[in-house]
Amino acid sequence: LTEPIPISVGYSPSLRFLAINHNRFVGPIPECLGNISTLAHLRINSNNFVGPFPDSWANLKELIELEFSNAPLACTLPAFLGSMSKLQTLTMRSCQLFGSLPDSMGNLKQIHTIDFNINSLNDTIPSTMA
Repeated sequence: LTEPIPISVGYSPSLRFLAINHNRFVGPIPECLGNISTLAHLRINSNNFVGPFPDSWANLKELIELEFSNAPLACTLPAFLGSMSKLQTLTMRSCQLFGSLPDSMGNLKQIHTIDFNINSLNDTIPSTMA
């Protein structure tokens, strides 16, 4: 597939798991995914999405796992990541991320895996994560 994700995907009110790895989806990070407030596992590795993260993703409060690697996002991490309080696994390897880790990441009390390898994030770990 070499097109954007259909907006109708965002109208799946009971969807808990979505994996669309290793496709050729293109365009901005899909805003429609932020409408799926029940989503617990989101794997969208190896596609061609670009940033920034849409504000609608702040609605993904049930996320336990977010895998978003090998994509040319070329953006900063959003502060709302810290409001995903159920997040346990965050993998964003090789996404051309830059800037700082948001201070709000210190709110991720259930997190046990963070992988930001192969990005251009600065070397400052927020004190909130100590």
